[in-house]
Amino acid sequence: GLGFAFSENIFYFYNIYNESGIFQWLEGVYARSFYTAGVHACSTAVFGGCIGYAKYTRFSHKILMLIIGFSLAVMIHSFWNSFLTVSQITNDPFLAKLPFAILPIICILLVVILQFCLMRESEILEIELTSESQNYQTLPIEHVAFIKSYINRSKNGWLSDNISKKQYCAKTTELAFLRQHYWRADEKNRHILELKMNKLRTEIQQLLSYSV
Repeated sequence: GLGFAFSENIFYFYNIYNESGIFQWLEGVYARSFYTAGVHACSTAVFGGCIGYAKYTRFSHKILMLIIGFSLAVMIHSFWNSFLTVSQITNDPFLAKLPFAILPIICILLVVILQFCLMRESEILEIELTSESQNYQTLPIEHVAFIKSYINRSKNGWLSDNISKKQYCAKTTELAFLRQHYWRADEKNRHILELKMNKLRTEIQQLLSYSV
C-alpha cells in the first residue's frame, strides 16, 4: 500500500506544482504523504491480515474472511474519497476535516489489533513448540521461551553463534503453524502437512547439529 501511494504521489506532486505553485504543492505533499499514504497502508493491511488469517481456517471460513477483508479495505478507501469529494461539492469545511481526524484513530485501532495478534501468535508458538519438543524432541524445550517472543529472540546466548537465528526462528515458527493447521485439515491435506512437518523437523535438527 505504501509502495503504491509513493508511485501515485509522484504524479500528484508533479501536477500540483505545475498547476497551483509551491504553496499548494507543500500542502499536497503533507496531506498525501501522511494521510493518503496511510489510507492505502491501512486498506492493504486489513486485506492482507484477513488473507493471512484465512490461510489457517476451514475452507468455508476462507471465503468469508476474503470477502470481509476486501470489503473492509474498500470501505476504508471509499470513506476517505467520499468525504473529500462531498466536502468539495458542498464546500463544507467540517466534512473536509473529518477524515483527517478519523484516519489516525483507524491506524491506532490497527496497531491494537496487531498487538493482539502478536499475543495470540506467541500463545500458539508456546503451545505447539512445547508439544513438539516433548513428543518429537525436535528442539530444546528451553528455546520455546525465546522463539515465542520477538524481544527475546534478539537476545544473545540462547542459540549457538554457528546457527542462523533468523533461519532457525523462521523454521520453528512455520512448524508451529503447520501443526495448528494440521488439526483443522481434512484427511487428504493432513498427509501433505505431515510431509511438510517432517521435512521441517529434519531441517531444524540439521541446523541444531551445527552447534556441535
